[in-house]
Amino acid sequence: LYTLAECYQQRKGQPQSIDQLGKLIGADASEVQQLLALQASADSWWNHLEQLGDAQNRPPAAKKTISNDNIIAITAAVGADRSLSSVQASLSAIKQFSADVEARHSEW
Repeated sequence: LYTLAECYQQRKGQPQSIDQLGKLIGADASEVQQLLALQASADSWWNHLEQLGDAQNRPPAAKKTISNDNIIAITAAVGADRSLSSVQASLSAIKQFSADVEARHSEW
Protein backbone atom coordinates (compact mmCIF):
# COMPACT_ATOMS: atom_id res chain seq x y z
CA LEU A 1 0.00 0.00 0.00
CA TYR A 2 2.93 2.33 0.74
CA THR A 3 4.38 1.67 -2.71
CA LEU A 4 1.09 2.50 -4.37
CA ALA A 5 0.86 5.74 -2.39
CA GLU A 6 4.35 6.64 -3.58
CA CYS A 7 3.38 5.93 -7.19
CA TYR A 8 0.81 8.70 -6.75
CA GLN A 9 3.39 11.09 -5.24
CA GLN A 10 2.03 10.62 -1.70
CA ARG A 11 5.39 9.95 -0.08
CA LYS A 12 4.31 10.83 3.46
CA GLY A 13 1.15 8.78 3.29
CA GLN A 14 1.28 5.48 5.12
CA PRO A 15 -2.02 3.77 4.40
CA GLN A 16 -2.88 0.82 6.60
CA SER A 17 -5.91 -0.29 4.60
CA ILE A 18 -7.37 -0.10 1.12
CA ASP A 19 -9.85 2.51 2.35
CA GLN A 20 -7.04 4.71 3.63
CA LEU A 21 -5.22 4.29 0.32
CA GLY A 22 -8.41 5.33 -1.48
CA LYS A 23 -8.69 8.48 0.64
CA LEU A 24 -5.06 9.28 -0.09
CA ILE A 25 -4.91 8.71 -3.86
CA GLY A 26 -8.59 8.72 -4.80
CA ALA A 27 -11.15 5.96 -4.52
CA ASP A 28 -11.48 5.83 -8.31
CA ALA A 29 -7.78 4.98 -8.86
CA SER A 30 -7.48 1.74 -10.80
CA GLU A 31 -5.24 0.15 -8.17
CA VAL A 32 -7.75 0.88 -5.41
CA GLN A 33 -10.52 -0.67 -7.50
CA GLN A 34 -8.38 -3.75 -8.22
CA LEU A 35 -7.51 -4.17 -4.55
CA LEU A 36 -11.15 -3.86 -3.53
CA ALA A 37 -12.06 -6.56 -6.05
CA LEU A 38 -9.26 -8.76 -4.70
CA GLN A 39 -10.47 -8.15 -1.15
CA ALA A 40 -13.97 -9.25 -2.15
CA SER A 41 -12.70 -12.46 -3.78
CA ALA A 42 -12.26 -15.28 -1.28
CA ASP A 43 -9.57 -17.03 -3.31
CA SER A 44 -7.42 -13.97 -4.12
CA TRP A 45 -3.80 -13.42 -3.16
CA TRP A 46 -4.89 -10.47 -1.02
CA ASN A 47 -7.11 -12.67 1.15
CA HIS A 48 -4.47 -15.41 1.24
CA LEU A 49 -1.96 -12.91 2.65
CA GLU A 50 -4.49 -11.69 5.20
CA GLN A 51 -5.15 -15.28 6.30
CA LEU A 52 -1.43 -15.97 6.60
CA GLY A 53 -0.95 -12.78 8.62
CA ASP A 54 -3.87 -13.56 10.91
CA ALA A 55 -2.55 -17.08 11.52
CA GLN A 56 0.92 -15.71 12.24
CA ASN A 57 -0.41 -13.19 14.77
CA ARG A 58 -2.69 -15.63 16.57
CA PRO A 59 -1.10 -17.53 19.44
CA PRO A 60 -1.07 -21.31 19.07
CA ALA A 61 -4.04 -23.09 20.59
CA ALA A 62 -3.45 -24.98 23.79
CA LYS A 63 -3.27 -28.69 23.14
CA LYS A 64 -5.41 -31.01 25.19
CA THR A 65 -4.03 -34.14 26.71
CA ILE A 66 -4.98 -37.25 24.85
CA SER A 67 -6.88 -39.99 26.58
CA ASN A 68 -9.43 -42.54 25.49
CA ASP A 69 -12.16 -40.47 27.14
CA ASN A 70 -11.72 -37.32 25.10
CA ILE A 71 -11.13 -38.66 21.58
CA ILE A 72 -14.33 -38.13 19.64
CA ALA A 73 -13.47 -37.01 16.13
CA ILE A 74 -10.70 -35.44 14.13
CA THR A 75 -11.23 -32.34 12.03
CA ALA A 76 -8.83 -30.33 9.97
CA ALA A 77 -8.02 -26.89 11.31
CA VAL A 78 -9.48 -24.08 9.25
CA GLY A 79 -7.02 -21.42 8.22
CA ALA A 80 -4.60 -20.24 5.62
CA ASP A 81 -3.31 -22.74 3.10
CA ARG A 82 0.42 -22.90 3.76
CA SER A 83 1.21 -25.39 1.04
CA LEU A 84 4.08 -24.60 -1.31
CA SER A 85 1.80 -24.51 -4.35
CA SER A 86 -0.60 -22.08 -2.69
CA VAL A 87 2.16 -19.74 -1.54
CA GLN A 88 3.78 -19.87 -5.01
CA ALA A 89 0.44 -19.08 -6.68
CA SER A 90 -0.05 -16.05 -4.42
CA LEU A 91 3.52 -14.91 -5.05
CA SER A 92 3.01 -15.16 -8.82
CA ALA A 93 -0.22 -13.17 -8.59
CA ILE A 94 1.46 -10.47 -6.48
CA LYS A 95 4.33 -10.26 -8.97
CA GLN A 96 1.86 -9.85 -11.82
CA PHE A 97 -0.05 -7.14 -9.95
CA SER A 98 3.23 -5.33 -9.23
CA ALA A 99 4.35 -5.61 -12.85
CA ASP A 100 1.01 -4.19 -14.01
CA VAL A 101 1.31 -1.25 -11.61
CA GLU A 102 4.90 -0.62 -12.70
CA ALA A 103 3.92 -0.72 -16.37
CA ARG A 104 1.09 1.79 -15.81
CA HIS A 105 3.24 4.20 -13.86
CA SER A 106 6.48 3.91 -15.78
CA GLU A 107 4.88 5.73 -18.72
CA TRP A 108 5.09 8.95 -16.73
